[in-house]
Amino acid sequence: MFYEIEEQVRRRAKTPHELSMLNLMFFHLLLGAGTVVLVLTKAEIMQTIGNWGFVLPLVASLIVIAFIHLRAQRAVDHEPWFVAAHWRLAMKRSRLLLIAYTVTGVIIAGGFMIASGMDKKSMQDIVVTIATRLGAVPTLLMVMVSFVLESGSIYQAGRGEVPDGLVKRFPPPAGLEPVERSPQIA
Repeated sequence: MFYEIEEQVRRRAKTPHELSMLNLMFFHLLLGAGTVVLVLTKAEIMQTIGNWGFVLPLVASLIVIAFIHLRAQRAVDHEPWFVAAHWRLAMKRSRLLLIAYTVTGVIIAGGFMIASGMDKKSMQDIVVTIATRLGAVPTLLMVMVSFVLESGSIYQAGRGEVPDGLVKRFPPPAGLEPVERSPQIA
């Protein structure tokens, strides 16, 4: 639904989605890809960093997601409805990424458990390699989906739009009525 919203409020409503996009770009694409390149090239720095090269981007991303969740809860009482609605939308979308992290963790943990029961070291290495490669897929797919969803949400916030499902769960205050079509953006 579209609402007549001031430009300043629309800009503030873009913030949670922009923060999510920065999280996706920096911690998943740049650091994640950089770590993989360092591992594949067997760079000396990876011997120093070790597995922390994989854990640090995940931890940093979880910190950003936690901030989005806390800020969304705070926004309900301290921000205009439109801004709070977009914080809630970003929170909902970040939960999808958390689900992907969980699925990835379960697949990788399962691979390590299966490998620990094997006698040969070479078979253990093969199972762990397969599990880590397969385990990364849910997170990679959800990162791509999140990019599309968050970029669409930035566009929606700029137009004064809130998804209908969110309006049903988080109704606007009395007096704020939807408009028939997209308001003109100056």
